[in-house]
Amino acid sequence: MLKFSSYPIPDEDSFKIEMPQDAKIISVKNEDGEVRLCAIVDPQSPKEIRKFQITKFDRFLEVKKKNLEYIGNFQSTNGTNSIFEIKQSL
Repeated sequence: MLKFSSYPIPDEDSFKIEMPQDAKIISVKNEDGEVRLCAIVDPQSPKEIRKFQITKFDRFLEVKKKNLEYIGNFQSTNGTNSIFEIKQSL
C-alpha cells in the first residue's frame, strides 16, 4: 500500500537518504522551520540509498551536470531568505 512520507533534509551541500526503491518524490517544502523532501512510497519495497545535492538558486547555471535530476527548490529557514535548488544524482 502506498503512503505519504517526508524526510528531513540536512543543512549540507550533498547528502543521502534511505527510502523505498520505487519512491516518487513529489515536493520539497518547509514544515515548521525544517526543510523536508516529500514522497509517495511503498513501505514494503526494498530500501535504497539516494544521493542529493543542494545549490544556491543564483548558482544553478554553474552546476550543469548531466547526472543530476532537478527535484525542486525551497527557501532557507535560517533567516537569509536565500532560495536553494535540490537535485538527485542519477
